[in-house]
Amino acid sequence: MRVPGVFDPLEALRAIKEGQACRMMLVSLGGLEVGRGRSIEVDALMPMSEQNGPYRYDAWRRPHAMSASGTCVFFSNHRCSLHSTTYKPRECREALLCNGGYQKGSNDEIKLDYWIATRWSTPVAHYVIRQWQLSLFGHLRYHHNGDTYVE
Repeated sequence: MRVPGVFDPLEALRAIKEGQACRMMLVSLGGLEVGRGRSIEVDALMPMSEQNGPYRYDAWRRPHAMSASGTCVFFSNHRCSLHSTTYKPRECREALLCNGGYQKGSNDEIKLDYWIATRWSTPVAHYVIRQWQLSLFGHLRYHHNGDTYVE
């Protein structure tokens, strides 16, 4: 099983423009280290995962990273189909399959958490998430305290 990695916002935007919005999901990632003992939670886009058994969550929205586990939809026949694209997730390139992986708690993993937190907490990232929602649903969806609101 190969779990999906987090896109950079610009990689996600390229994937959306290539018609891949239906194969992506929005995940809330908490506890990302941003330095000096501080951590934040951000929403980020990543390839959708196929869960074993029925979905316990909305297929396009997962409340935390553990709910995003499962096999990446771009991984089949022991190969990633995103290698030759301009939107292979940075986390995959650096930390998961392509680079042999990071050791839990290593400086490389901490740097990657920092990168994810800073890239996905920008106005550009919020724009990309809105574009994904509009492409997928035709409208914007907001989540608050477990409820979904449509605009």
